[in-house]
Amino acid sequence: MSLKVMLEEMDKRWSPARNLISQTVASPGYHTKIVDGATAHSTREAGDYAIGCLQSGEPWRIERAASVLRKLASMQVTNPCDPHFGIWGWFAEEPPEQMAPADWNWADFMGVRFAQCLIAHAAQLDATTTAVACEALRRAAWSIFRRNVGPSYTNIAVMGGVACAAAGEILKEPLLLDYGRLRLQSVLKLVSEAGGFSEYNSPTYTRVVLEECERAIHLLQDTQTRDAAEAIRKLAWQTIAEHFHPGTQQVTGPQSRAYGDRVNASLAKYLTETVGIDVTAHKLQQKDLSLIGLSVVPALPCPTELRNRFTTLPDSPMTIHHRFGSGVHGDMIGTSWFCEDACLGSINRGLGWVQQRPVLGYWRTDADSAICLRVRVLKDGRDFASSYLWTTQVDHRLIGSITLASQSGDHHVTLDKPHHGIFPMRDLRIRIQLHGSGAIARAIDDRFQLAAGKRRVVVHAGTGCTFESTPVRWAIGQDDDVAYIDAIFYTGEERQLDSNSAVVRFAYALEMLAEGAAPASDRVIGHDREHTTEWQFGDLRVTGSRKPVRFAW
Repeated sequence: MSLKVMLEEMDKRWSPARNLISQTVASPGYHTKIVDGATAHSTREAGDYAIGCLQSGEPWRIERAASVLRKLASMQVTNPCDPHFGIWGWFAEEPPEQMAPADWNWADFMGVRFAQCLIAHAAQLDATTTAVACEALRRAAWSIFRRNVGPSYTNIAVMGGVACAAAGEILKEPLLLDYGRLRLQSVLKLVSEAGGFSEYNSPTYTRVVLEECERAIHLLQDTQTRDAAEAIRKLAWQTIAEHFHPGTQQVTGPQSRAYGDRVNASLAKYLTETVGIDVTAHKLQQKDLSLIGLSVVPALPCPTELRNRFTTLPDSPMTIHHRFGSGVHGDMIGTSWFCEDACLGSINRGLGWVQQRPVLGYWRTDADSAICLRVRVLKDGRDFASSYLWTTQVDHRLIGSITLASQSGDHHVTLDKPHHGIFPMRDLRIRIQLHGSGAIARAIDDRFQLAAGKRRVVVHAGTGCTFESTPVRWAIGQDDDVAYIDAIFYTGEERQLDSNSAVVRFAYALEMLAEGAAPASDRVIGHDREHTTEWQFGDLRVTGSRKPVRFAW
C-alpha cells in the first residue's frame, strides 16, 4: 500500500482538537490501564504520522506534521528531577505517572522519530517547530543516557544508540554521539561473544533492530556508528534467514520476545519487499493493510547471499543449533529442525512467559499454510511467567521438564511480581496445543495425539509426575481450531502458589511425525537426584529441577 493511501487511512482518524491520531486500544496486558476497545491517541503512531506527512511533501501535510511534533513535545516529561524525565506515555490520555508502570522505552521510540524529522526533513520545518523538536530530542537522549540499558536488551540498546548518536550530531553534543556509537558497538561485541542476540530469534524485535539500523544508515554521518549499524543489520538478517521455514513461511522456534504465534502482516510485507519473494501472511494474520502501521523508514534490501534461504532449505531434513549466550543456569542453546513441510524448534532453558516460545513448530496442510504447535504453562488460563522449561531436542523429537521460577512475575516477568512470590491460583496446567484448520486431539492408550492433515504430534506422559506430591492428571480438549492436551497440576478453589518452594516433578516427550511414521514405544522415565530429576525417553535425556529455580532478568 502506497504512502498516499496509508496517510489517507490515517487522516480518517485525525483529531483536530488534539493534533493527534486516534486508535482503538489493544494492549498487551501491561503498562497501560486503558481498557481494550477504548479510543485513545497513540504518541508513537503520531510520530510516524508526522514523518509520513513530511515525506508526502504536500504543504498542508507539512503544516500538520509540525503541529503534531509541537503537540508531542508538549506531552513529554520535561522536569529533570522527575523520575519520568524525557519520556512520554503510550497515549495522550495516560501520561507516564498514570501508567502501570510507565514505559521508559518511550524515550527511545519517540527519540528516533524526532531525530528522523529533524535530519531527513530539516528544510521543511519552521524555526519554532525545529527548536521545540530539538529540545524534545535532547531530553529523550539524556533520559536514554541516564537509564543506560545494557546490550542484552537488543532492540532498545540499538534504538537508544541510534537516538543518542542522532542527537549528538544534530545538537552538536559529542558525548551523546560517543555514547550512541558505543551502544551499537556493545551490541556487536555481545553478539560476537554470545553467538547470537540475547533476545533470540524474535520476529518482533529483530524487525525493530532492522528498522533502526536502516534508520541509522539513512540519517547518520558518523562512519563508525554507520558501520556498526550495518554489521548489526546483517546479523539480524542472518537470524531471520536461518530460522525461516519456506514451506510454511514462518519463523520457527525457539523465539524470545514474540507477540504472536505466526508471522504478522507487517513482517510478511517487509520480507516481500526486501527479499524479493512473495511472503503471504497466514489467514489469521491477514488484516486490512491500513492496520499494519505506517512504514516511514526506507527499507534496505536483504543481503544477496541470504535470499535463497527464504525459498529453499540447504538440506532436508536439517537441524541447526545456536548458542544465545549464558543464563543463570548455563548456556542457552536453541535447536531448530526443518523438513520441506514442517519445522520444530526449542530452547534448552526458557520461560513460560507470554512473550517467549520455548517450544514452537509448524507444518503445512492442504487446508492451512501453517498449523502451529506450542507448549505453554497456564495459570488461571494465562501464560505463566513464573514457570521454567528445560528441553532437549534431537531432530523432530524432544523431551521436556517443567518447574517454577522464583523472583519472576505472573503475566509479565518484571511488571507484576507478587509480594514474597506468592500467587493466588485456581488452576495450573501445562498445555501442548495445536492451532489450525482441522486440528484434533485424542488419546491413544497411554499416549496422546495432536493431528492435522497428514502429520501428527504424539505426546508421551512422564511416569510418576506430581505437583506438591499430588499426581498430575492428563486431559484432552478442543476449542474451535485449537486442539490441546493438558497436564493438570491443580484446579479447584483458590489457593496460594508459593513460587519459592512448590515442588514439581514433571516431564513429557513429543514427536512430530509424518504420515505413516510409527511413534516410539519408549516411556518417559525419571531418576531422582537430590533436587533434580533426570528424565529419559529412549536416547533423549533432560535434567530438570524439582524445586523452583531462580530467575534473573
